[in-house]
Amino acid sequence: MRFEFIPFVIEDQIVGFIHKGFAEHLRKFQYVFEFLPDNGSRGARVTLNSSLKTPEDRTRALGEVVKSLGEQLIPGCDVNQLYPVTSSFGARTFFSLERAAAPYFGYKVYGVQMNGYVEKGSRKFLWIGKRSRAKATYPGMIDKLVTGGLDSMK
Repeated sequence: MRFEFIPFVIEDQIVGFIHKGFAEHLRKFQYVFEFLPDNGSRGARVTLNSSLKTPEDRTRALGEVVKSLGEQLIPGCDVNQLYPVTSSFGARTFFSLERAAAPYFGYKVYGVQMNGYVEKGSRKFLWIGKRSRAKATYPGMIDKLVTGGLDSMK
């Protein structure tokens, strides 16, 4: 069976899944990433270089990677919205990474969303938000009325 995603593992915890195609772009950053082969008991995985021990070191190094890859590979990567990378909600933060990078590194982001509706007589009408055409991600698409991500504390 062919798997298209590689687990992204930090301190023996899976924090995301990286598509093999995107992972190829990360191979040139050997000072940040280690690609561990399938050794039989554990499948292939991506982890961080062992020299990156603290959340601050990891955040800085991965920020440089995202910046280097740029808008061509990660649209919206210049927004500077750092989100915590954890193994699950409320768990310890291993590092923080640009929100736009979440789909590429396959880590979970958390937030709140709100929709609205009005009643006119016996009928209900849903309010529908629409994203600005100037947005880097999903411009002009239908959206929630109000959203807010749970980003890293600055």
